[in-house]
Amino acid sequence: HLLKIPTMHFAIGTTNIPKSEAIEQVLMTSIYTKWQATFSNYKVASWVSDMPLSLEEIRTGAKNRAIYCRREAPNADYFVGMEWWVYKDYEWENYWIMGIVYIENKDGKGHYGYSYHLEVPEQVAEKLFDGRGRDLEEIMHELSGEERIGDAGWSPSLWSDGMLIRKD
Repeated sequence: HLLKIPTMHFAIGTTNIPKSEAIEQVLMTSIYTKWQATFSNYKVASWVSDMPLSLEEIRTGAKNRAIYCRREAPNADYFVGMEWWVYKDYEWENYWIMGIVYIENKDGKGHYGYSYHLEVPEQVAEKLFDGRGRDLEEIMHELSGEERIGDAGWSPSLWSDGMLIRKD
């Protein structure tokens, strides 16, 4: 007599393919969800600035995306939101990029996960903080000529010569 393992459904707060694939890859290799997860993607707002300026803002943005996923897919088991930000390390005077993922279950219990921090090239950071209010995708398009860098891969892939991809 075989035990039937229930399928868990995850509503992901992005329609960006590389971001979604990264989340799916992590969840499909988890001992808790392997071979029993389904996914749907939703274009949802973070309700924070395009260029979050604080840890609090990035956490809020990721959580908001998960909350708005719940509105789009109320029958899902889990709701996932993610955000990224670039911040300055004032001790070393350089800039770093990092991401946050927030996952919440249908009972409203949630948890944050943080990515590694990757140094941002000086010429990119200067343009991000030049007061013109441009986001990273716009700047990377200007520097590389690559259209829709967020869908094609991501900015650190360009400045790491392809050693890092969005799934990393």
